[in-house]
Amino acid sequence: MIFGLLKDLAKIKLSNEADKESASRRAIFYALKKQGGLYVKCLQVLAVTQKFLDGWAGPSEMKVFDQVDSEPVELDHYVNPAEFSWISDAPVANGSFAVVFKGILRSGEVVALKILRPSIERNLKKDLRTLKRLERMLRQFLPSTILDYSEVMSEFARTCLLETDYVREMANMEYFQKFYAGHPYVKIPKVHSRLCRKNIIVQEWIEGETFATVLAEQRSDKSASDLVAEGTGSNLWTQLVIVGGEAVRMALCADFVFGDPHPGNIKLLPNNQVAFIDFGIVASRPTSRMAFYRWVKAYHSALTGDASGAADLAEASITCFCPDVALALKDCKLGDESAMDKILDGVRKKMTMMVQNDSVASDLFKNGHFFRLFTDLLDSNNALDLRLDMANFQLLKAMQAFLGSVTVLDNGGTRDKFTGVMLAAMNYALDYAQQVGVENDLPLSSRYCRSENLEILLDTMSSLADGNEFLFNYLCGRI
Repeated sequence: MIFGLLKDLAKIKLSNEADKESASRRAIFYALKKQGGLYVKCLQVLAVTQKFLDGWAGPSEMKVFDQVDSEPVELDHYVNPAEFSWISDAPVANGSFAVVFKGILRSGEVVALKILRPSIERNLKKDLRTLKRLERMLRQFLPSTILDYSEVMSEFARTCLLETDYVREMANMEYFQKFYAGHPYVKIPKVHSRLCRKNIIVQEWIEGETFATVLAEQRSDKSASDLVAEGTGSNLWTQLVIVGGEAVRMALCADFVFGDPHPGNIKLLPNNQVAFIDFGIVASRPTSRMAFYRWVKAYHSALTGDASGAADLAEASITCFCPDVALALKDCKLGDESAMDKILDGVRKKMTMMVQNDSVASDLFKNGHFFRLFTDLLDSNNALDLRLDMANFQLLKAMQAFLGSVTVLDNGGTRDKFTGVMLAAMNYALDYAQQVGVENDLPLSSRYCRSENLEILLDTMSSLADGNEFLFNYLCGRI
């Protein structure tokens, strides 16, 4: 697989393709999809990161979130048939890590039997080693970002191992059941702990189509919102506001955040209700809730067209998602200002010029790709040499998993709809924050010593000299 993919990528590089980057990403997508299992899980991660689907993917590619090839499973190895009055003969859903059967308990309750794929149990560690080798080879074909792909791969491996821990997943589900008890719009399936094992979870069956199914079935003459209205009577855009709003609200007040809200894990129900159905991955709360709150407020201002909001987003983004770099630069005093203040002055000036003079740059605030806010707006070549704190990576990835899918909903007026969903979701969470307050937990000092902070500043200036002449010259003048 690896050598075949490298051969295809070499052909693309030597070809006359107009957009070689998109063609390369397409080749990577289908090579991983063909392998199934863990490789599809890796693909799901890539699909929600910066630019991976941009320029070539459509609704059909979203099927990777919903259906994967099945594999044989001997049910007698996992359940006691005497506990059930009926179990489906074949899986009703196939995920990258699990197959799902539908069953009815003797009590009459309808349940889902989520069984860890035998191939995952056998091959997980070997496949993770293969993916690590592949990541090193493919790094040159992936766009440069604030993400360190080696760190991301290590985090992905850790997450995969956690996702096969069904005892931990049951604990996650029980936490969110309590968190959402009595919520009018969010439903969490009940877990039948007595029937669960290390490789099977038996949980309440929730009837309804997944968001991924709706995305894949939409047509030019029937949008996803039409399909949802016909099937459930619900308003899809209202449901998306609830999902997005809850993602932000969880980050502001919960101990954990639903870490895998990709379209296959969201069910769309009647009465504008939604259900989250897979808790193998949860993200930790932000490093600082107050920094995250300020980031949401700045992004909200940017979406409304406030030029000062676009500028404030630079500082809020670095402080929230790269806190160690922000603290180190704040500790370096240059005259009566910190290095952070001087750098942000230049970033604000450049961003303000971009937004005022370039409508495309302004649209970047509305495209739903948080990763691009760093690389395209903070600096197109990541000349600030920022690296996303892995403690916040899962949180940002969780939000991107949801928002990336919103961008492929409808043709025509979708972009305006998308901006409306974003604003409404942020209002949803910000209203809550204003009612109950947000913990003021901003870190006050860098974990680095003074000499290490100065080294970070020198590295930053060196990167600017190589990658951003405007900002480097501006800072030299200020310093």
